[in-house]
Amino acid sequence: MPVLRKVVVCAFVLLLPAFPRVASAEPVSLSDPAFSLAALGGEVGVYFAGSEAGYDTQLFLGSDDSNGPYFPNHSTALGAFESLGMFSPGADLIFRLAVLTTGYNYFTGAGSGNSDGIVHARAQAFSGDANIPVAGVLIGFEDMHHGGDFDFNDFSFVVTNARLSAVPEPGTLLLVGAGVAGLVGAGRRGRRRKALSQDKSAS
Repeated sequence: MPVLRKVVVCAFVLLLPAFPRVASAEPVSLSDPAFSLAALGGEVGVYFAGSEAGYDTQLFLGSDDSNGPYFPNHSTALGAFESLGMFSPGADLIFRLAVLTTGYNYFTGAGSGNSDGIVHARAQAFSGDANIPVAGVLIGFEDMHHGGDFDFNDFSFVVTNARLSAVPEPGTLLLVGAGVAGLVGAGRRGRRRKALSQDKSAS
């Protein structure tokens, strides 16, 4: 098997368990990595999937206030829907949770996007349930600075017509990089041994 194909297969195997499917809007699994979200093209919508938080929070799309607020968590009915509008395929969807009680804002994606350096949102594929009868991506936020209890059910919502991708944490990137280097080295050693054996047989 060519080295490049081995690298692709190894990376796929490493990331495959990251996106379990769920049947209901429950707390998002702590095993999921940081993620990115992109529109598939067309209308993107969001459904409110619940909140277990004492803090007052609301959702925005992006870093400014022009696209939101959506779903004040203590006054929104479970399953409420909002259209975010039309998006081109591949357009990045970065959500922001505004915590009105503390004044902090947290973003989906890697921890580097948040003031405390911690991942505050997890995501997984969602197949629909009685309250939200459509498939999409379930996202759960943690609303406490420095992570709180890390249950990621302080503010949950489902995004439709979007693609979920893993954003490997630095430790994962190091492991993948070491694996790639090992595979490349093994391939080179194998070619050298083959060349040497051919030289010996020729002499």
